Amino acid sequence: WVRTGRILRSFNYGRMLGMQTVSSLADIGHVVSKYGLINTGKALAKFTFNLSHNKLTRADSKRMHVAVEWMLDTRAKTLADISEDLSGGQRGFAANLERISQRATQQYTRLTLMSSWNSMIRNITSVLEQDSIIRGAMNPSKLSKVQRAKLAHTGLSDSDLKVIAEQFAKHGDTEDDVFRAATELWDKSKEVQDVARKFESAIMEAGNVMTISRGAGDTALLMDSELVKTLLQFKTFGMVSVNRLMIPVAQGIAHGDMAAANGLGIMLALGALSQNMKDRIAGREPETDPVKIVGDALTWSGALGYFPDVWDPMTTFLPDPLRSMRFSRFKDN
Repeated sequence: WVRTGRILRSFNYGRMLGMQTVSSLADIGHVVSKYGLINTGKALAKFTFNLSHNKLTRADSKRMHVAVEWMLDTRAKTLADISEDLSGGQRGFAANLERISQRATQQYTRLTLMSSWNSMIRNITSVLEQDSIIRGAMNPSKLSKVQRAKLAHTGLSDSDLKVIAEQFAKHGDTEDDVFRAATELWDKSKEVQDVARKFESAIMEAGNVMTISRGAGDTALLMDSELVKTLLQFKTFGMVSVNRLMIPVAQGIAHGDMAAANGLGIMLALGALSQNMKDRIAGREPETDPVKIVGDALTWSGALGYFPDVWDPMTTFLPDPLRSMRFSRFKDN
């Protein structure tokens, strides 16, 4: 039964999520919400048009195990509740079919360019997170409350930041006003190497957050059940986005963080663009009703989390016009 559920989820993943990369355009807004519009734009432009910077960034990310989506497909597993292949060396029709389905989903993720998209987001995040931490370590007295909170979230103590500032002064480099830590060159003492590992772990965690990959504690324990995963397939991603996306952005806006406000605006705009592109690709006439465009923007920005899954069934019992106000990503078009 476990294998049957996994094979079924893999089949559904390939059947329904062919446009997952277009649906993920709002990821850029998520990055902006943390690092700011100007910094994100600079990093994206350099990564796209500067070949030497692109190679150096990808090398750093590979060394820190940040951009490993091409091999692990962590976001696809979160998005579609696809489990690891545990058939191992077992033989038999069911075990072979499970292995085939797992390999097919991995190749499918690559063909849809989702793996490449996730790796790009993680690469850009690694650049911005390095720059953000180093700037905070170099000038701790100039940090705002919001910036201090973001820095504290990395788990780096004041003494760690002091070591980072010292090692950056000795071994780091700056390219177009973007700081790079060059942790591979840091002193080999135990204290410094411990800080280097914590620094790189913070960068890896930032990549997980930006691609909304599932972590421990992001979902209820019942979602670990194979039966529940099958019954509630495609719902885990919405649950994870609450902790990884909605709460941080809401907190930033509440504290007057312009980066969070700009990021939310870009997420909404790119969410509306995602639906427009999918309508055109499917041969449908794009929506022109402003109310429906706003609904699409909210839905595909990821800002609603699992709210549509709660709200949409309730609308069945509500009068018009509330009955027609649905946000489900899988509604019949």
